[in-house]
Amino acid sequence: MDFLNLTRRRSQLELLQTVADGRQQARVVRPQAGGGTPIHTRFVALANGGVVLAWPSDGSADRVVEDEPVEMLFEHAGETFSARARSIGRVLWDAVRSAQREAWQLTLPLNVQREQQRAHYRVSLDGSHTLPVRFTSTVDRAGSCEARMTNISAGGLGAVVAPRDAAKVRRGELYWIDLTLPGDGGRIDFVLRVVHDHQIDESHSKIVGCQFCPGEDADRHAACLIRVEQFVARREQAQLSHAIAIATGGA
Repeated sequence: MDFLNLTRRRSQLELLQTVADGRQQARVVRPQAGGGTPIHTRFVALANGGVVLAWPSDGSADRVVEDEPVEMLFEHAGETFSARARSIGRVLWDAVRSAQREAWQLTLPLNVQREQQRAHYRVSLDGSHTLPVRFTSTVDRAGSCEARMTNISAGGLGAVVAPRDAAKVRRGELYWIDLTLPGDGGRIDFVLRVVHDHQIDESHSKIVGCQFCPGEDADRHAACLIRVEQFVARREQAQLSHAIAIATGGA
């Protein structure tokens, strides 16, 4: 390892040590599970050759399996950082001022990087809360399929396409989509472009990221965007309240 890389690595480890010493809050997402709602936790220590996090009491980490890749997101000095690691599992942690307690052991991340600020706030949906969305090709109307939406913002959405339909949704192509958002009370439709995709090895499903595009009816496009923004704002407030409750020991 050359001097610059060694210096960068030392700075990353010092950053992790700082947030661990400060018991900073963290969010953990599971890329292989399609992202979904982040698991809210906090740093406990940098120990045992890796990162130790508090074990979530709400059961949100119970489905994480040994050696599963995860991504940690945390704030420091007004910036957001991300770090990829692997889950080792639930362990007993010897706290300095209290008895043993359950903790979450992760491997030491190989890299810590600043997150690019998103243009739009994105809300995630996971498990039974994912929403159905229908993709219809703008070229071939017969090439339609159902997917499960995993996140949405005023800029676009993410979805998981089942293996049988994975070939029907291709990067760079345009689709009509229609969906119904909880609390909205009506159908929403957009033209969108698939901007990135990748296969989930275990299930052969495809995760796609899509960007909303203005269609022929500019007024309808604008009206649908307003409804999406209202939905995002409601979910953002609910997720913030939930995170505050967990951080303060509430229900």
